[in-house]
Amino acid sequence: MKLLILPVLIASFILSETSFAATSRRRPTQKMRTSSIKTNSSNSDRTDSLKKEFNTLGDNQVFVERVQNMDNDRKVRIVQNRLVDMNNRVEIGGNFAFIGGGDSYIDSTNYGALLDYHINSKFSFGLRYQKFSNSLTPEAKSMMQRAADAQAIDPASTVPFPRIDSPQDAGIVTFSYYPIYGKLNLFDMGVAHFDVYTIAGYGKMRLKDTLGNQSTTDVLTAGGGLAAWLSQHFAMRFEARYVTYNDLITTENRRENTVQGMLSIGVLL
Repeated sequence: MKLLILPVLIASFILSETSFAATSRRRPTQKMRTSSIKTNSSNSDRTDSLKKEFNTLGDNQVFVERVQNMDNDRKVRIVQNRLVDMNNRVEIGGNFAFIGGGDSYIDSTNYGALLDYHINSKFSFGLRYQKFSNSLTPEAKSMMQRAADAQAIDPASTVPFPRIDSPQDAGIVTFSYYPIYGKLNLFDMGVAHFDVYTIAGYGKMRLKDTLGNQSTTDVLTAGGGLAAWLSQHFAMRFEARYVTYNDLITTENRRENTVQGMLSIGVLL
């Protein structure tokens, strides 16, 4: 009987050890599954949290104000706003101009004044007054000297003096159109607001010949320039104009074509 009980006890012990080993192998798998479930649950919670924060961005006033400040339309409007109001303004200034072309016997410059009434930021009309300063060119001086020497030898000499009709002064009524407005950074010292403009005008010019005789002729002009508004009350202009008129009215009635480059400084009232 004892011999039968011993094998049964051995078999029972082996089965018990086998069952314990199998149970031990299954436990890590259950832990891994539990860890995976916890990780997935954590990721899901973070996603839900981000969704809630995103959905409540509209409730964040600071965020809304920042988005509004980034609006492109608002930036464009700021660029287009004028620092200097040109509606119903009067501009008074002095100017100086160099002159190219015209009579080959004289070199001329002029100085004068301008008066412009700005209806608004696009249109203005005004007056230009110019006083001319003239000097003979080397060619004219040579011809004058040659004719004077010939007459000194023979009063009946036919060596001609050059025929010169020099401009004395001019008054012109102008109309200006300002299609382009912008801003200019002056070497980081400040920002100047400016307009690019076109100008056309008509007026009268007084002429004087070498014998002292005076005459009056019509003047037509057209051109363009840049007007810089340095502040609410100071302005500067760079202007280039084509000017045409007739001289030697009583003899040759000759057409003269000139180009004037003008610099002016003025005040806005």
